[in-house]
Parts: sequence; C-alpha cells; structure tokens
Amino acid sequence: MPCCVGFWRMGIHLLPLAVAIVMPVSFIATYVIAVLLNHVEAGFPYISDTGTYPPESCIFGQMMNFGALLIILTVHIRYKQIVEYYADAAVMNTSILRINKVSEYCGYLAGFGLSVVGNFQETNVIVVHIIGAIMAFGLGMVYAYLQSVVSYKMHPHVSHIAICHLRMVLSVLITVFFIMTIGSGVASSVISGQAMRSRWEPSDPGFTEHVLSTASEWLMSICMMIFFITFVGEFQKIHVKGPSVHILGEDFNPLENSISPRIT
Repeated sequence: MPCCVGFWRMGIHLLPLAVAIVMPVSFIATYVIAVLLNHVEAGFPYISDTGTYPPESCIFGQMMNFGALLIILTVHIRYKQIVEYYADAAVMNTSILRINKVSEYCGYLAGFGLSVVGNFQETNVIVVHIIGAIMAFGLGMVYAYLQSVVSYKMHPHVSHIAICHLRMVLSVLITVFFIMTIGSGVASSVISGQAMRSRWEPSDPGFTEHVLSTASEWLMSICMMIFFITFVGEFQKIHVKGPSVHILGEDFNPLENSISPRIT
C-alpha cells in the first residue's frame, strides 16, 4: 500500500510516458515476429496486419489491452486535473468544463476502441475490427483537438504556449494522416480489387496507394504517442491520492466476519 500511494503522489507523470513506450514496443515486437514468420511483408504493413496471425496476435491483443488501460487512466487523470484547476480558479469557465467532459468520453472510447482492435483481428471479424480502429484513431483525433483547445485556455498557468502549439500541430498532423490512411487504403482496395490483403508485392496493382496508407497509419500512431508525451510535464505538477476504503458500519468484528449496517 505505501508503494502504491507513493506512485500516485510522485510517479503519476509516468502514465502518459508509459503509453508512449508500451504502444511502440508492442507494435515493433509484433512486427518483427510477423516478418520473421513471413506473415507480412517487411515494407510498411498495416499495424493490424502485424497482429493478425498467431503467435503474434496473442501478444498484440494483450499489449493493446494494457495500452488501452494506460490510455484510459491518463485520460481520467487529465480530466480531473482540468476540473481541479477550474475549481480553484477565480472565474468558473463552464464551456471549458463541458469540452473537458466531452474529451473525457472521447478518450475513454478511443482507449476501448484500441482494445477492440487488438482482440478482434481483421481476418476474423473485419467489421468489428474496423469499428474499433475508427474509434481508436477517429475519437483519438477528436480528443487531441479538444485537449489542445483546453490547453490554450489554461495558458500560462498550467500549459506553456509552446506545448499548446505543439498539441495543435500534432492534432492537425493526426487529421492529415487519418484522412490519408483511409483515402489511400480505399484507393488501393479499389485498384487491386481486394478489400483485405495482408501481403503485397511492388508489382501488385495499388501497391503505391497501399504503402501510402500504411505509412500514414504508422505516422499517425507516432503523432498520437508524442501527444501523450506532452502531458508528462504537466502531470509532474500534480499528485493523486490513492483510493480509500470506508466500512459502512459502526461495529465490525473480523472474527465473526460480519458488518453491522449503519442506520441513518
């Protein structure tokens, strides 16, 4: 328990840093395994392609679940940080609090979408996989924009202006790569005549569009990881108290394993 409390008070900034470490490590690990086992081509497969076939799919699913948990925790801490900031501020800004609430839900759903991507492989349940990918990247993009707006509003007391600009630039880049991923992916499918394909050769029709789509997806993921890194400095200025447990009873006898309910 003391170690847990110590982490929440002194190491909360490690959460967004963990997101930016766990996700790339999982992508690279599954990519290496998939290439070595000849499950995907070495040149720019989709991230999901590297976690489609076993055994790498098992690692991919587990790491995506862990990454989703870290993202949801980071989103929650960021939400509470903004709430506390405006609770102490001289002027209550209800519009920013509403934006903060919407961004919280978007962040939660983006994290859930990431878990869906990891557990519903494209070769098994393609529709659910695509829905999860749209949730993860699409709502992640919305979350980035909303948090960029909030950052400008909290400048200069919480957010440095350079960080505000960086977050907005990253949000724009995420949007560009998101559109390129979808647009080029659809184009490659139309040209090749195949909606889903894990192996490509340079001579295949639509190969150029495919590489443009996959490269955009990797760049979009990198931008999102950098976005989470921008929270590290601001998280160093806060600490979170660990959860406390209260027994709802006046008398508690552990030997009898019973709790007398409190009457109010």
